Amino acid sequence: MKDFQPRLTAGPGCLSTALGIRTRHSGVSLRGDQIWIEASGSSPSPRQILASPRIGVAYAGADAVRAWRFRLRSSDWTSPAA
Repeated sequence: MKDFQPRLTAGPGCLSTALGIRTRHSGVSLRGDQIWIEASGSSPSPRQILASPRIGVAYAGADAVRAWRFRLRSSDWTSPAA
């Protein structure tokens, strides 16, 4: 088994790489059989979820400052907000 490190899921690019998602998957339905979202049976409480502006998206104009970056409080598996 690999020695997993928290940086494995430190952002959308790292997470996509860890899951084997590549640019060739652009446009693939999340309801298909290549990539899908599945319920794990556990849900974080609302107090565990932090929302902050996304990082490195200045090109998005006014949307760049919206709190559209979500992470779990005190999780080593997501990068902290800058």
